[in-house]
Amino acid sequence: MRLPGFHGANDIEGNLDWLDIQFGRSRRTWHNDLLFPWDFAEWRGTIGDQIDLVNAPAPVTNGTLAPDATRAAVEWLLGPTPAKYVAPAGGRGAFAGRGPASTATKPVANPGQLGPDVAGWVIGRNSASFGWNDPARAAADSRRIRFGSGITGDLYFPAGTPADKKLPVVVWLHGYSYPLGYMWVYRRDLHPVLALVQAGYAVLAFDQCGFGARMGEIGPFYDRTPKWSQLGRMIDDTRAAIDALEKDANVDAQRISLFGYTLGGAVALHTAALDPRVKSVVSVCGFTPMRTDTAAKPTGGLARFSIERPLAPKLGLFIGRETQVPYDYDDLLAAIAPRPVLIVQPSMDRDASPEDVRGAVERARKAYAAQGSVDKLALDEPHDYQRLPATTQTRAIEWMTKNLSPP
Repeated sequence: MRLPGFHGANDIEGNLDWLDIQFGRSRRTWHNDLLFPWDFAEWRGTIGDQIDLVNAPAPVTNGTLAPDATRAAVEWLLGPTPAKYVAPAGGRGAFAGRGPASTATKPVANPGQLGPDVAGWVIGRNSASFGWNDPARAAADSRRIRFGSGITGDLYFPAGTPADKKLPVVVWLHGYSYPLGYMWVYRRDLHPVLALVQAGYAVLAFDQCGFGARMGEIGPFYDRTPKWSQLGRMIDDTRAAIDALEKDANVDAQRISLFGYTLGGAVALHTAALDPRVKSVVSVCGFTPMRTDTAAKPTGGLARFSIERPLAPKLGLFIGRETQVPYDYDDLLAAIAPRPVLIVQPSMDRDASPEDVRGAVERARKAYAAQGSVDKLALDEPHDYQRLPATTQTRAIEWMTKNLSPP
């Protein structure tokens, strides 16, 4: 009974029908129309059981993989990227393109339902509870760009930026924000996009596959691309965003960074390992090592990425044999070296094992030391739970500014 947009449904008769069934007043059968109809067992029966794990890329037992071996292992685990689809001008997917519509001075809000213009609605509210309010709101302008397979993104930048001025750019990669996508709200602290603009960056923000205005993409995803993965699609979209940014008049193509939170942090690290155009990375609560993420851990283990959610189905084949996962996050970090990376891992994050994250960073530090850049891999361990408060956000942005190569 969901209503496209934000909260709930307004089908009163539908609500009463459901109650009638529950209290035995109706013999009808209720049918749930699932937005995320994922069934790992079904995928395994059609695809997973055909995968030869004996010949999967082998992990190393001492040290980290060579960068090329890491990239090959990532491509194996996430699946082959299918042929690109070039969308017509009208867009594609379950929803039309969205984002704030630009004017000469600032975005214009959509005063109606949240769907599909969530970003415009948030900007128009000018609310401190959303972290998107004046004076920072008024100091940011934006324009819409399209990239990849018809994806719509919003490029934010300091208001009054000359048309030909080149700015360092950050791709903001959001976390598990299903209804809102990149427009992460209800946290009162300044939104990461505005905080980065305030620091002088251009910021590209877009909804990742399966989130926000693109929630409808994940339902048919594995019917259309059964050998690929949602995480693979997210990484591919991020690389397509970089393609577009390289051609943008306001972007310094030599200073493209990624800033990711939770799921977005994992996407950022994978993308940087595969794409040398990424010059620095901030990953906040982005990972816990996969090979030690067993079912015995309170995190939920690899099942949360493969059985509970369809992010990387092949990971489900390694449950009970986690040490055989072809690559891990220390390998990704080593493949990014010597480029600057900041890992933010709160000490009370229930979705990670902080000591395992620390170990991964220390193992990857050897790759940085070998290239004379040991100071470019940093670990921030605030005494906190999984969140991004203003203090942590400010430290991360200051670190990025300090470590990003000057123009």
